[in-house]
Amino acid sequence: MKPYWRAFLFFLPPAALFGVPALLMGLSGEFTAGDTVVARQQTNPQTLLGLAYSDSSAYVKARRLAQVHPEVLALGNSRVMQFRSGLFRPGVRFYNAGGAVSMVQDYRVYLERLAPADWPRFLLIAADDSFFHPSADGESAIKFHLTEQERAVTSYSAPVEIYRAQCRKVWADLFAGKIEVRKVLALRGLRDRVGMPAVCHDQGYRADGSYRYPALDNHVTDPRHRDYQFAHTLSLVQQGAGRFAWGSDVSQQSLQEFDRFLDFCQAHRIHVIGFSPPSPHAVCAAMQALGEKYAYVPKVHAALQARLTARGFEYYDLSDFTAVQAPDDEAIDGFHGSERTYLRLVIHMLEHGSRLNEVADLPHLREVLRAATKQDELPYGG
Repeated sequence: MKPYWRAFLFFLPPAALFGVPALLMGLSGEFTAGDTVVARQQTNPQTLLGLAYSDSSAYVKARRLAQVHPEVLALGNSRVMQFRSGLFRPGVRFYNAGGAVSMVQDYRVYLERLAPADWPRFLLIAADDSFFHPSADGESAIKFHLTEQERAVTSYSAPVEIYRAQCRKVWADLFAGKIEVRKVLALRGLRDRVGMPAVCHDQGYRADGSYRYPALDNHVTDPRHRDYQFAHTLSLVQQGAGRFAWGSDVSQQSLQEFDRFLDFCQAHRIHVIGFSPPSPHAVCAAMQALGEKYAYVPKVHAALQARLTARGFEYYDLSDFTAVQAPDDEAIDGFHGSERTYLRLVIHMLEHGSRLNEVADLPHLREVLRAATKQDELPYGG
């Protein structure tokens, strides 16, 4: 065998070992710079951002919001991500900053970071019960969290950092069948999809900031679903774990911070529409059956209503699917409603006199709900 063939065969295994992950990440768009994503979503609204091996979504969203200058802004954790631009009249500028809030301090900090030109007329906020749990008072945790949030909206990882950290995981995902090589090689990651979930499952953030879930997530009655029959969520309720931690009293520190946030909005003429986000009735019933273990929850709702209405703002307790006549099989999982559920939410608000009537068309949305017989992505813009 000639020397160059020996050299080729010698270097082939390590080249494949290190080169295959780099190729797959590169072609799927995992290395795409945050600023490039921003530019793509501005010029091509069909661009979907769904990354598996890094997360530049906070950076991208902060810059997209500045491009949109929204009249209507949805702000919260993942429980606002189902609001889409198509819920509002054509020409109304909407942006979804879902994911920007994971504790109550984030509301005010996020708005203060924006340029005054980017403050919305209408602010839709999901006031998650967990934001007001007694355990939300830890000062060191709050300080660390806000530092991390600031880093996330001002920077994103370089390709070499992503590769070093995730090379092995790419191989693991490849052998587990999570990566569809055929779709990666179709090169959509270089056009209108950014990231492995976006390329392989059409999953990720749309140009309006809303989130597109993979197809299976829209079918909670399928035994393959990750929260089939809400088994995982109900186990959290029974254990008092995660976002379903038991508690008797409301965090006074969180309520004081919420007051500061509302005062900021009032001072800058930002009309707040607050709501307690929906969970399937089966989950709500399981929580109610535990009685005093969740005593803090109705106290949160009463405190939110008092604070919002006292300032001329709006509050809606939509914590149970039954509040908007949504069936449990309309859920994404045990604590997320689907796009169809959130269409119902907006219709409910409009029917109860919300100022969103200034920017939304109630008869049109009723017709969309009537015509949308499937649970999957609703047929309007975003």
